[in-house]
Amino acid sequence: MKRPLLGLLGAIALWGIAAFFVDTPIILPGPAETLARLAIMADAALFSSVVSSMGKVLAVLCIVVCLGVGLGMALGLSPALHEAFRPLLLAAQAMPVISWLALVVFAFGIGWRGPVFIASLAFLPSAVFTTVAGVRHFERDLVEMADLYGVRGVRRWRDLYLGSLAPFMKAVVDTVSGGAWKAVLVAEYLCGGDGLGVRIAWARQMADVEGVYALSLVAVLLGLLGEWGVRTAIRGAGRRWIPS
Repeated sequence: MKRPLLGLLGAIALWGIAAFFVDTPIILPGPAETLARLAIMADAALFSSVVSSMGKVLAVLCIVVCLGVGLGMALGLSPALHEAFRPLLLAAQAMPVISWLALVVFAFGIGWRGPVFIASLAFLPSAVFTTVAGVRHFERDLVEMADLYGVRGVRRWRDLYLGSLAPFMKAVVDTVSGGAWKAVLVAEYLCGGDGLGVRIAWARQMADVEGVYALSLVAVLLGLLGEWGVRTAIRGAGRRWIPS
């Protein structure tokens, strides 16, 4: 966590230098002006927006990991299912966010469902394909040995299947935790009812340049903290069989 924070501090220092030479606040306000604007904006409404966005990110993480890993295991174990669903997953993976916007607005309207849906679809295909690759790397000798020694039930799934899938599941979590925050904010900006993305959209509409930079700074900090928190939690919970 120290290195990302040091990088962020370095970026803020470069930002200050660039703002000094540009000297046009309407284009690039400096860090001092942005922090002053953030101090004014820091109220209960901002806290509510942060909680709303974080809730959507957690929902996306749960949906992508649970559905992606579950569907990936089913497709990995069944070549017929994999061939049937692969074109659909590839189409969903290639579809840009803006293409889902009209469907989402007509189906869900403006609110929390659209951002969760769009952000989940952005990561679900890759989670499925990553899990399929993990299933296909199962060591058949271990499966036969488990059958020989009568390893069944929860222990079989925990130590054999999940143990073999652990690196691939960790890759899924790392990818989603790093990108879900950005995807949710973009989707909120386009069709959200509340959240940081919506507040950034309103700040842009009002030509509040310092407000846009202040909210973006909050988003960057929360994205770094969220990614670090998720990875730390996963490492602690799965220390037994997930490599660090």
